[in-house]
Amino acid sequence: GNANTLKQMNATFILTNTEKTEVAYGQFVDKYKSLNRIWHSGKIREYHSYLGRFPDHDFSVIVCSNGPQFSASELAMRLADIYLSDHIIENDFKKTPPIKGCDNPSTKQLEKFSGMYW
Repeated sequence: GNANTLKQMNATFILTNTEKTEVAYGQFVDKYKSLNRIWHSGKIREYHSYLGRFPDHDFSVIVCSNGPQFSASELAMRLADIYLSDHIIENDFKKTPPIKGCDNPSTKQLEKFSGMYW
């Protein structure tokens, strides 16, 4: 493709209610700790993969694994943290809004989630 093709691939969708999304053509476009990121990940059975690009810093990270207990995305972000540490603004990452009624759970509320999980 050419520059126009890349521009279209990286353009995110806007919903009919004008809400912006982070979804583009086969990939996601967002910020990771203040850095522009284009990425995609996937898993099927034991195979996990992650491809992340940080275009402003000419840096890409690819992680592939065939271990079911392995998180390719988590390892990729750890690597990005190391290589891009001079560019990261820690307090600028996107915060997930609290779930109504769950912002300060009591010990009793948390106890119902305690236990062995298989």
